[in-house]
Amino acid sequence: MLILYRLFNDITRTNLLPQQRLHIIEVTMKHFIIFTLAALGMAYMSTCTANNEAELFSKEGFPYKLLITRADSIKILFIEKEEGIECRTRVIDHQNEYVSEKVLVSKKQFNDKPLASCLSRDKAKELLADTFKYL
Repeated sequence: MLILYRLFNDITRTNLLPQQRLHIIEVTMKHFIIFTLAALGMAYMSTCTANNEAELFSKEGFPYKLLITRADSIKILFIEKEEGIECRTRVIDHQNEYVSEKVLVSKKQFNDKPLASCLSRDKAKELLADTFKYL
């Protein structure tokens, strides 16, 4: 706003015709409005694409609970659909990353045991065994 004040102040001090002053003010205001809308749009988009993460505590037992404590990061990526929930799991450990195949599960199954419904027990055991390789 200070920039606009200074600009308008400079315009009024110069020897410009009233029409020229008006034109400069109109163009400046248009640019200011476009810039403001662009900034607001970018701020809105950044909040829309913010990473929504939630920390879950597992009641799922072996091997899931131990895998959660041993791996560096476990994320469940999911999309709600009419048929159910499409999910996959990303496990990161010692700079190794595993991303499971997409699986379609029921909402009840996902709400009860999110990790177990998106990552098979055999694969969880395999990933858990891999975490012990780097001791």
